[in-house]
Amino acid sequence: KETIRFPGRYPFHGQKANRDGQYFLPDTSIMLISSHWSAEKGSNGASLLWVDWKQRKIVGDTPLGRHVFHMTYDPLGDRVLATSNIDGMVNVIDAKTRQVVQKVHVPKAHGIVAIGVY
Repeated sequence: KETIRFPGRYPFHGQKANRDGQYFLPDTSIMLISSHWSAEKGSNGASLLWVDWKQRKIVGDTPLGRHVFHMTYDPLGDRVLATSNIDGMVNVIDAKTRQVVQKVHVPKAHGIVAIGVY
């Protein structure tokens, strides 16, 4: 186990197998981590960090609402769903562009999971 530090960020939650869904990004070199804070914007700088875990660096940053928590990958839509607790939103993010394409109001949004239905 190794700690990776990102100065000026508060990494909080990563995607966990069988807890945040059954699916992960097809690009297995990318790890998704929610960040509750940035040095530039404080708690208003909460975002979803796209981390290349092999290179130990942030390769993308998707700004979201305050208190970003859980995220899950939806392979059918090739999108990431991430909750922001204080804003009460589920953020729908295009996995290729890393841009928010939709926000769905869900009061006190916290945990989220994508499961396979066949």
